[in-house]
Amino acid sequence: MKALVLAAGKSERLGGICGGVPKVMLPVSGTPILEHNLKYLKRQGIRDVAINVHYRPEVICRFLKRKRGLGLKIVISHEPTLLGTAGAVKKLEAWLGRKPFLVLYGDNLTDFDIRKILAAHKRSKAWVTLGVYDPLKTLWSGIAAGLIRVDARGRVRKFAERRGNPSIPSQVWVNAGVMVFSPQIFGCIPDGRFSDFGRNIFPKLLKLGKRVQVSDGARYVLASDTAEAWKITQKLFRSIKP
Repeated sequence: MKALVLAAGKSERLGGICGGVPKVMLPVSGTPILEHNLKYLKRQGIRDVAINVHYRPEVICRFLKRKRGLGLKIVISHEPTLLGTAGAVKKLEAWLGRKPFLVLYGDNLTDFDIRKILAAHKRSKAWVTLGVYDPLKTLWSGIAAGLIRVDARGRVRKFAERRGNPSIPSQVWVNAGVMVFSPQIFGCIPDGRFSDFGRNIFPKLLKLGKRVQVSDGARYVLASDTAEAWKITQKLFRSIKP
């Protein structure tokens, strides 16, 4: 299975704490978030990894060279102009191929069993299976923006962006930024321009009646979208002993 780590963000909401480096290079427990995630993928049995880059790509490339790719086969996908989460996938269509693949938000830390998500994805024959968490049962930090309502079989019925609203409604799941896609998804993503899964592609799939499923099971989902979230992530990560 191949994986794409989304790492092109500029870290604008983090203020000056990034020190002018990409957000995925922000340290958690003294180790860059990107390194945590690459080791996570390796533990999950994934060896072929693409990383999309935009802001100061040389920082990430130097890090990977110094670490010798952490034993992974890594492809760098440079985006001179940001393409968004879905646009980044479309750009890598030829590399990702015709089998299910994983997309991971590179600034999150989690412990999902990817094999479990992949198995659920294959059973349901979904176009997309989203790793989700229950905010009442899972350790989390960050904005928790991608709210999801599902039916009794775990099929997604509604998406809702929550940015700016501090409350979390009951009986919803939250998108954790761990996603398995079937290759049919490429046909729904426009080529060569910005496209976002949450705002553009997922609502389109629901409108077309395509199956989007969820899978849970993470103990923690830790984000670093803001300075405050990063501070909480630091504290929680030290307590969970991943």
